[in-house]
Amino acid sequence: YGEFVQNQLRWLDYTEISSALNIDTNEFVEKVEVIVSRLYEINKLEKNHPVIFAFFPQDMTKQFHSKLENIWWNLSDDIMKLEKQSNLPALKSKLFVIKILSTLDEYTKSNCKFRDLFLKHQEAQFNNVIDTRTVLKYMEEHRYIDVAAEMSKINQRKEGDEQVEKVLEELKSSLSRSLKGLAKNTMMKMVKLGDNEVDLDEAIEDAKNFVFKYVEKNTKEEIEKIESETKSSIQMWMLKVVATVKAAINCYNFREAEEKIKLIRKITRILGNRFEQISSDDSKEEKVMEKIGKISNSVDQLEQQLQKVLETVVEKYKNIDLKTAKFNPY
Repeated sequence: YGEFVQNQLRWLDYTEISSALNIDTNEFVEKVEVIVSRLYEINKLEKNHPVIFAFFPQDMTKQFHSKLENIWWNLSDDIMKLEKQSNLPALKSKLFVIKILSTLDEYTKSNCKFRDLFLKHQEAQFNNVIDTRTVLKYMEEHRYIDVAAEMSKINQRKEGDEQVEKVLEELKSSLSRSLKGLAKNTMMKMVKLGDNEVDLDEAIEDAKNFVFKYVEKNTKEEIEKIESETKSSIQMWMLKVVATVKAAINCYNFREAEEKIKLIRKITRILGNRFEQISSDDSKEEKVMEKIGKISNSVDQLEQQLQKVLETVVEKYKNIDLKTAKFNPY
């Protein structure tokens, strides 16, 4: 019986555990349960029947405890390597083995408990897969290059993992809401331009280049529609500003005229460079660029008019002697 028990305890080594990943998990669980039973029997014999226990190999339990410690350290190293490699399937398999081995914690040292190892790395794995706070924060801040990087990491781990696939789908929905919100906020920003200087960032452009592949077609179409409406609003606003520039020039308000001309040129550049259409309808884009071209031509003419008026004013008053003049010509 002693030899029988010893042979069963010998089954538990690192090599056998590694091969257990490729066999029936139920078989592995059953073998561990058998070992737990044998250890219980040995402890009972040692306590209640010391004479019988004396016939057992005296170093049997000592060798087993040492073997458990070696297994713990080997599995700990494996887990850390798999986490660095982001090898999620292999990591899950190792964690399953460690969880089953936790039934042997009664026979391990305090610093080599399998349950502690399991809980530590299960939490890390759990956070690594479903902690979406970082990517959601990037969406909120419209940092779409960073969003794309985070979603790419999650996308690489989705194969065979329903939980990861579910998280990815939820992130795609959040991304769609973020993009729609960005487009609508940009629209409102344009409508309320007034005479203030506007500084549009490149968030929409980054979204198109890096994260549009994660959103549905209807989301792209909705953003396209909002962009088109935004352009129209900007164009109407710029035409009004052009009219105020003319009035400012006629009133010799050169500073106001120059500031508004700079503003119009800036918005024209933004329209031409950053708000590229998603639509394959080239005629729409041509019409937009045609309108922008007309506004640019108007601004060119206004700049020439401003220069001429300014030169006329300078020429008219440059020879006046301010010391003897009865009024301030400015």
